[in-house]
Amino acid sequence: MSIDTPKEYFSCFTSFNQMLQVEKFGLDCFMICSRQNNCRYLKFNSNYCFPYSSLSFNELLNSDDIWFKNIEDKNFVVCTNSISTTTTTFRIDSLLARNYPISNLISIGFQKVYEKYYSFPTTSSDLTGAKMNCNSTSILCAAGHHEANSDILELVACGNCFQILINTTINSPNLVRSAYWYMTPGQSFGFSRSNRIYQSQADIYIVADPERLSWHLDLSYGGWRLGNITGLNNSISYKKFLFVKV
Repeated sequence: MSIDTPKEYFSCFTSFNQMLQVEKFGLDCFMICSRQNNCRYLKFNSNYCFPYSSLSFNELLNSDDIWFKNIEDKNFVVCTNSISTTTTTFRIDSLLARNYPISNLISIGFQKVYEKYYSFPTTSSDLTGAKMNCNSTSILCAAGHHEANSDILELVACGNCFQILINTTINSPNLVRSAYWYMTPGQSFGFSRSNRIYQSQADIYIVADPERLSWHLDLSYGGWRLGNITGLNNSISYKKFLFVKV
């Protein structure tokens, strides 16, 4: 499943988070990035370096930018820059993004199949009901947002519906495209960019991590986590969503 976007794009694809400008040169900039767990990319431009935690599929490129990717062993490799005004392809089933418009999903055929306040208890039956909207190639997205930002999802991830909505044992998430997913009846449902989770009635690993979503599952109360916003058991300001594209 893919959509076409006539954008210049960055081929080391992930979703956009944030940018911090650091007035450093050369090795100093690499050193700063290697010490930050959330620094995955570096851009050099006009003697400035810009650490990124992630990038969007439509992150525009300038011809004088030089990009580097921080791989797992903290070595830096030059990324392949693809600068083109021709149509390129972005896989929606690999989406893991922050601050992503709901209207983008709706415009390419996604339907909202689940929408509840975080205070509402989510059950395995709710997830089974969502799965009934899927076939073997359907894409499912799980997300959340603050009601004040009606069209903006604070965090969303997508993948094959049937691969996501399967039962997992505790602390054993499945990798589906860009995220590790878990669905443990009586415990929790959600995803993380990392395979390291601490799953009880929710994933409480690294509460400052903005790329984790976790809902209590089959409990008598709602909650719990949308990125680094936690303790949402009684929230009527934040909502939980499931979207499906058949």
